[in-house]
Amino acid sequence: MAVRRKQWQSRRECTGNLTDFVRSHMLEPFDVAPRLAALIAHFDDLNRAHEAVLKAQRQVALLQPLVSVERRDLALAVGRFGRAAGLYNLLSQCEAFGLGEEEARSLIDGMLAVVRGWREFFTERGVDAMGIKMLEQAMLPECFFRREPPEAV
Repeated sequence: MAVRRKQWQSRRECTGNLTDFVRSHMLEPFDVAPRLAALIAHFDDLNRAHEAVLKAQRQVALLQPLVSVERRDLALAVGRFGRAAGLYNLLSQCEAFGLGEEEARSLIDGMLAVVRGWREFFTERGVDAMGIKMLEQAMLPECFFRREPPEAV
């Protein structure tokens, strides 16, 4: 057992001497600091890129329900004109909801006041310009503000 330990130690010393020999006789000395600084900078760049990807993924997840709504119709079937997204349709059956036209308009105006702030709401929560552009198509389109149904073609 002692002989084996001695052989192992001598091999280890030999290996250590070989490492020193290779370092001192076969390798060029070089300054590690610039390489280390470049490696750290590269890591920082990768880390920022990764954070940007994660942020984008979170934004896409937040927008997913809205994109689904945008791809469908913009209104529920609440009036005489089915699923048409317009004030004329919302007001056409207000009596069925126990509301007079003035009261219905007042409720709609209150909702519009909230919905009109959508851009600021999403911007404050980090949605980027591209996401805002996508949402723009679904938020209060011009056709919503029609007071009369469109002419039949």
